Amino acid sequence: MHWAVLRNALGPIVTMCGLVTAGMLAGTVAIETVFGLSGIGSLLVGAINSHDFPVAQAVLLLMVTCYVVVTTLVDLAHPLLDPRLKSARSSA
Repeated sequence: MHWAVLRNALGPIVTMCGLVTAGMLAGTVAIETVFGLSGIGSLLVGAINSHDFPVAQAVLLLMVTCYVVVTTLVDLAHPLLDPRLKSARSSA
């Protein structure tokens, strides 16, 4: 009985985990700036401050690509977790 409850709850859980993971990628800029860590976030801030726009564009493109990949994987995982979504897609 507990498995049925968990299986029904997996969709929203996976969605939130994916959004939190993607948000953590975007949050690296703030965390690295506040705590003085060196990483991709501080690289982005340094590139913006020194007007190095190609580096800023490359870092932002990398972050957006990671966000898109994470959300796409979450969307692809939903039919695997909920068989009702598979049947709704095939009948449409």
